[in-house]
Amino acid sequence: MPYKQAVNWSADIVHYTQSKEMPPWKPTGGVEFANSRALNIRELDTLAAWEKAGCPEGDSKDAPPARKFPEGWQLGEPDLVLTVPEDFHVGAAGKDLFRCFVMPTGLKEDRYVVAYEVRPGNASVVHHTLNYFDTTGKAKKLELAERERAKDKNEADRGPGYTVAMGIGFIPLPSDAPRPGVPAVGGLGGWAPGQFGVKYPTGSGTLLPQGSDFVMQVHFHRTGKAEKDRTKIGLYFAKKPVEKPWNTLVVTGMSPLSMIPANKADHLQKGGGYLSGDATVHSVLPHMHLLGKSVKITMTPPGGDPVVLVDIKHWDYNWQESYWLAKPIAAKAGTRFEIEAIFDNSAKNPHNPNTPPKLVTFGEQTTNEMLFGFVGVVPAGKERVRLLPEMPK
Repeated sequence: MPYKQAVNWSADIVHYTQSKEMPPWKPTGGVEFANSRALNIRELDTLAAWEKAGCPEGDSKDAPPARKFPEGWQLGEPDLVLTVPEDFHVGAAGKDLFRCFVMPTGLKEDRYVVAYEVRPGNASVVHHTLNYFDTTGKAKKLELAERERAKDKNEADRGPGYTVAMGIGFIPLPSDAPRPGVPAVGGLGGWAPGQFGVKYPTGSGTLLPQGSDFVMQVHFHRTGKAEKDRTKIGLYFAKKPVEKPWNTLVVTGMSPLSMIPANKADHLQKGGGYLSGDATVHSVLPHMHLLGKSVKITMTPPGGDPVVLVDIKHWDYNWQESYWLAKPIAAKAGTRFEIEAIFDNSAKNPHNPNTPPKLVTFGEQTTNEMLFGFVGVVPAGKERVRLLPEMPK
């Protein structure tokens, strides 16, 4: 920001930084994060003292060079860019749409993905993405069937891909595995508002089998007018051997039967599970929708005290991101991971999609609710770990 512009905004700069509304950084508690944007006390005091002193310009010779922000891909040029082949048209009205786009990888050999970056073509309409690989060809067949069904029809929702809720539309059989040790279908992360690229810890990654299709499920939230989108993803491959798989634990805080009563401003939901084997915790990401008010994820070692991984007092649906631990934490088998959240389904919640408030159930629509915590870990061994409903024996 140029000096004169900073002076014009100086009072607001101090106000919003002191209140911690800027820069946008939602955690108010938890461990230290490597990707924190929060200002420290010294930085806050410096800004306040500068404004109080009349905003002196200082000597431009001593000024640091202007910060340069990367253009294009935030993680550098990807090894493979996969793009939805053509614009997808999203109609103005109707329920939220879940569309799966199938993109052949063309890989001649297995590769390990060590980082990825999703770039929505139209962020105003893309609610989130979930990424998968498919070695069976079933996703491609579903897309071809959808294309045949929609031939010569001018529907509001039209373009490549196929529509399905909850996953990619099929459950692979054990016999679908292309070879021993390689799953037929697997997950490759996702994207939500506020996220930039994801880079896994050194020595870990996610398998992308040779000849597989990349399937991206995009959740579209309608804006009230016709929109179009063409999302892409950049993949970064391992240059050195990957010794351990990247593992995402899903901590569930709501069941399909969960309900949030109308006019309830402090509705509590929580849930958790136990770690099946030793692992190291590297990242944490909570997820809710518009009624979310606050959320906290904790881990409790066997026989130990709870450790708060992340605590967000003022949830903002528009700022969801993976919080990367500055110092990864070793977790023993039997460690309990728990998520706890408060939902505000009252008329005082400015983000409440219903006027007047009404009963809200669990579901994928933005006007539904959900509660998940995604904990990124690297197992101590070479086998994946998972969350169990009870303490492992």
